Amino acid sequence: MEVSLKTIISRVRPCRCAVLINQTAPDWHESVLSVIEWQSTFWGGADTIIIPTDGKNIDAFFWAILEIYKPDYFYRYIGSEERQKGPFGLKIDPSLDKEIRRRLNPFYFGDKASLHFIKDGEGTKLTIPIRSLQDNDEELVIHDYVLSGVPQDIELLVRAKIGSSKALANIDRNKRYVGWPRPKDCKVMEFGFDVKGDQIKQLYTNQIDGSLFPFTLTAKNLSRYYIPKLVALQNEFPDAPKVIIIFGDSLADYTAFFSLSRISEGIFWVPIRLFQEEYWVMLLQILGMVLLVADYDDMYDTKDIQVISLSKNATEIAEQFDKLYSIPMFQSMLRGRQFIVGQRFDIHNLFVFRTYERGNQQNISLHQFIDNKSASLFEIPKPAIIDQHALTTQWMVELEVLGEGESFVDSGYILPENPIFGSHLLFDLAYAKNDPFVRVDRHCFVLKCPQSGIVRVGTTLNDYLVSPRISVLSNYEIFKRLFESIECDIKVSDKGNFMSASIELFGSVEKLAQELHNPAVVRMFDMLMDESKPGDRAKKGIRGVLVGGRVYLCFEDVKMVFDNEEMASEKIDEYVRNRIFTKGFIFQCERCSAADWYRLEQVGQNFSCRRCNLEQIFSKQHWKDGHQPSIFYKVDEMFYQGYKNNMRVPIMTLASLRAQASKSFIYIPEVVLVNRKNSDQKSEIDILCIQDGKLIIGECKKDNSIDNRQLNRYHHLVNAIHAHFLFASLSKEISGVKSKVEKMSWEKEPILMSLG
Repeated sequence: MEVSLKTIISRVRPCRCAVLINQTAPDWHESVLSVIEWQSTFWGGADTIIIPTDGKNIDAFFWAILEIYKPDYFYRYIGSEERQKGPFGLKIDPSLDKEIRRRLNPFYFGDKASLHFIKDGEGTKLTIPIRSLQDNDEELVIHDYVLSGVPQDIELLVRAKIGSSKALANIDRNKRYVGWPRPKDCKVMEFGFDVKGDQIKQLYTNQIDGSLFPFTLTAKNLSRYYIPKLVALQNEFPDAPKVIIIFGDSLADYTAFFSLSRISEGIFWVPIRLFQEEYWVMLLQILGMVLLVADYDDMYDTKDIQVISLSKNATEIAEQFDKLYSIPMFQSMLRGRQFIVGQRFDIHNLFVFRTYERGNQQNISLHQFIDNKSASLFEIPKPAIIDQHALTTQWMVELEVLGEGESFVDSGYILPENPIFGSHLLFDLAYAKNDPFVRVDRHCFVLKCPQSGIVRVGTTLNDYLVSPRISVLSNYEIFKRLFESIECDIKVSDKGNFMSASIELFGSVEKLAQELHNPAVVRMFDMLMDESKPGDRAKKGIRGVLVGGRVYLCFEDVKMVFDNEEMASEKIDEYVRNRIFTKGFIFQCERCSAADWYRLEQVGQNFSCRRCNLEQIFSKQHWKDGHQPSIFYKVDEMFYQGYKNNMRVPIMTLASLRAQASKSFIYIPEVVLVNRKNSDQKSEIDILCIQDGKLIIGECKKDNSIDNRQLNRYHHLVNAIHAHFLFASLSKEISGVKSKVEKMSWEKEPILMSLG
């Protein structure tokens, strides 16, 4: 029996929702306003994001937002039945729904992530309505603006800050409500809005007499907390701008502003209308707030302001913003700052915030674990602001389990039949609902609360909540414990690190295996690995340029591999987006004649020779062919090392085994196994995985051979830990290995795979 102590950190927050809206609708303003009305009805609604889609695809820019935001639920806006039948209707293609679940892992029902939908004037049942957040006031007073006669883009600018009381004020009081107490009465106080006045400035500085606007109510008792390193991608541009202005009148521009402002700060939207002379007062107010944010930390740090657009090109943006330099008052406000237009914008450089309930964002408790199970029950925290009788309310609890080191766990894993393992993450749960109630969000688990129970008269929220016990093991810990049981230690090898990094680059084992199954892609990678000298490359017809011991490909090289210009272009774009390829130039120094590859970020108007350090303006003499320098692509270093070290066979093997798993697949990359009794006895293991509880240990080869010594070692190992031995090969003919394996006595049936 193993006894240990673990720390559990819990946090309380509202649910995070992403609303999918039809990007092809002819008049999207009304749809967005209806979504904002919906967002204004529940706790946390002010932090809900809006994502445009055609139902089949989501733009890469918004995928990045989703991957940072990590929604619990997806909604799609359908409006009224009449609107749904028209051009505003939005249906989610099964492939997109699948992609959402694969990449973001939201709560979903059955096989659909976007099952929930929004109709005009409705709220959500997935979280706490704002009426339940108020004190025992008999009447809830909500402040709002009357925006009649205001252009829709200006209205959207205002609504992004204050929300809308329309849905709140029009709820049917005769409708039957589940639970007790009944929603409180609601009164709306409306003010006039003058587009030429100073309300915009007041909105951004929250100086409107402490008025309870709808979004103020939805954020009651909530605060933003900075969470570092929320994404795994490394920032290439650490010196990110403090302020981002999004310019343009498209749905993509507005929703980019709206969504980014929910996860970060210093995000502003400037519609084109504001550059008309009659709206310059409002424009200057907004730009004044931009400068105020830019000066927040250090007024002497005159960092330039980045301007981006999803609908306008750099020339169109510059044409409008150049007008501002002619305004003396604004020119003095800039104090030498410039508007940076056309520079690459990386969302992952933003400081990302998470919203939690104040005072409930860091609950720490110490629990005793016996054989990896908590001895005591875990008390699920609840929001401090809700009434004990609000039995139908729901919220989110994040759980982070800390032991000797931070452990990542997967809610769907199945462990082998072995006494050293514990049970699932949550047990001792008596739940009555069939819908999902737990999901993994990076390093923590997210529980939907309350989890179970039947609402009865006279019960309180404490009666309704459940208290589970917890069991946690990471993938690495699972295998570490397995080998500890036979007096061995494991360490991820260099090859394992290369494989792990490559899987992360491609997004999944399946995606990488799919690429490695593609003959054209394999030919391309083989060219990148072939270090033949230039003369030999030309004789053999091997594409690519060998410089400094590495091979680089240009577009023409890739086109020759795929024999299709469009396919080559798409593949290059895909690889550049996923950082598998990096763009650069190959230049030869005019002084020392050294040729080298330089990534785009290292080249401005000139480049500095790596051998003699001469800085020189590049011109035609510095590149070999053509009137303009060609872009050459470098493959990621970790992937390069992995491919050179025969990563292809283990990846294809893992993908094949995973495809056969119905409920669970757990794996770690290649490891070095060290015998504790004799540290000189070291060996490498290619495959370590658990397929629906089936423990598989094995070897991967390009050819169809395995020596007797290696086979005997595996025979002893897999029998000792009650595993299946696996041999996988690219060869179509593995009868020789099969004959050897069948002559040996295995505790469990071996698995032989031909991947050829």
